[in-house]
Amino acid sequence: MFAFFQKWSSLKRSEQQLLLYGVPLILIAIIYFYIWVPYNQSIVNLKQQVTSTQEDIMWLTKLSTQIKELKTGTLSKGSFTGSFINVVDKSIKQNKLNKYVTLLEKSGDDNIVVKYEKINFDQLIKYLGYIKNRYGISIKSIDVQRTNDGKLVNSRFILKKL
Repeated sequence: MFAFFQKWSSLKRSEQQLLLYGVPLILIAIIYFYIWVPYNQSIVNLKQQVTSTQEDIMWLTKLSTQIKELKTGTLSKGSFTGSFINVVDKSIKQNKLNKYVTLLEKSGDDNIVVKYEKINFDQLIKYLGYIKNRYGISIKSIDVQRTNDGKLVNSRFILKKL
């Protein structure tokens, strides 16, 4: 301890002040950058994980309800009035998929051919489930081809009135 005070007294006044103010400042910076910032970041990450998990739970709950309805046969089949092609066109616009449609034409009395290009596969599946549940429209045939991009597909399917 005596050696410390001897070194301290041998320093100039400006050097002593620099050490008096610099060392606590460095300690505060170390505590902030190596303890406080990682701690706050871990809290943010945990909140994001909780939110993601809650969304997954809600989705699974909704899905389990639909599965139960399918098993018991209580899932309501939709119906529609009016022109078949108008209903399909309207449902495409409601789901904001009209920018992907390259072909929409009537094929016989009960069939409609729809062709999508570069559409997200998840959007396509959600749309097909939507028209089946909402309007009772089934898929007679479907052809899906993956594009070079990861989730995008080109598809052609024939819809049929039930």
